[in-house]
Amino acid sequence: MSGHTLPCRGGQEWQPDASPADQAIAVKLCGSCGLKPECLSFALASNQTSGVWGGTRPQDRRRIRREAKGDAA
Repeated sequence: MSGHTLPCRGGQEWQPDASPADQAIAVKLCGSCGLKPECLSFALASNQTSGVWGGTRPQDRRRIRREAKGDAA
């Protein structure tokens, strides 16, 4: 990850108990991050159920998992 400025280094908006408004800020900040795809892949592979990862909120990742399950069936 060296060479990248990560917008997610600190701040309440990244915390698992962040408010919906703070989560929206975090999601927006993810938009400019070059590691967004890797971050989302990690979150999905490690079943992260809280916080903002790869520009997604917990409910977004639940939807992605459901859709992926449906495609695999």
